[in-house]
Amino acid sequence: TECIITEIHTNNTTLTIANVYDPLGNDPKDDFYKFLFNLQGHTIITGDFNAHNTLWRGDHTDKRGELLEKLCEEHNYTVINTGVPTYQRHDGAMSVLDLTFVTNNFAHKCNWSTLNSTLGSDHTPTITTIGNIAIHEVNTINKFNFKVT
Repeated sequence: TECIITEIHTNNTTLTIANVYDPLGNDPKDDFYKFLFNLQGHTIITGDFNAHNTLWRGDHTDKRGELLEKLCEEHNYTVINTGVPTYQRHDGAMSVLDLTFVTNNFAHKCNWSTLNSTLGSDHTPTITTIGNIAIHEVNTINKFNFKVT
């Protein structure tokens, strides 16, 4: 499982974005997902989860999909996917594997969509747009934290 977490600090809030890739065949990592869904503030968790659930219009629900649904309920997240498929299988069928979860206190300001092109991949890129969250420019020095947590 791979994950990159970015925090964007403004005068009024912190926006946390986690981008996840969880390959097919891995058992769900409960502790990893619990850590993600415990992130505070305005949070977006997005990526290729390889999880199936009828909640996001999958044709069935698997163990990973059950875990993600449970964590959404427990930690007040919303799946903002619209049900549009994001992955084209080799047989031509489509499924929803790329998901975006947003904290409930922030979900009403977010919109989800896909590009009309796969850009050469078997996945359709997803786009999360954020409405007005009162971001103000702050004069700071660029800093990067490369520590692994």
